[in-house]
Amino acid sequence: MVFNYDQKRREYLKGNLSHEEFYLELADAIEFDDLETLVPVIACKSRDPHLNDIPLKLWDYRFPAVRMLLSRAINQGRIIKRSNGLSAAESVCILKSVARECTASQLVLLVSRYRSPCAYEDGY
Repeated sequence: MVFNYDQKRREYLKGNLSHEEFYLELADAIEFDDLETLVPVIACKSRDPHLNDIPLKLWDYRFPAVRMLLSRAINQGRIIKRSNGLSAAESVCILKSVARECTASQLVLLVSRYRSPCAYEDGY
């Protein structure tokens, strides 16, 4: 199924979709498993439901990778691209939605398999 960003965004702004639903649907269209590998390892330890105890720079480091994955999804026809590009704030929302769906054991397994250099910035 193709994710039409503009249409879904209108539904979200009208209150027909929650913030979490909107960004999880977008994450699924981008490729949830690929996004999951970008989640900071310390997200599984967070006690904040909004993950605001994780330094913003750890989310921001991943923006170029999220943008690349979005471009791939657009090129593969899984997403109809809106006129504007992806913002860094949207990238954070996508990754935080994915992080809330992940369990600690999944994240530990992913880190051991992929060893993203971003995941180890600042000792995390």
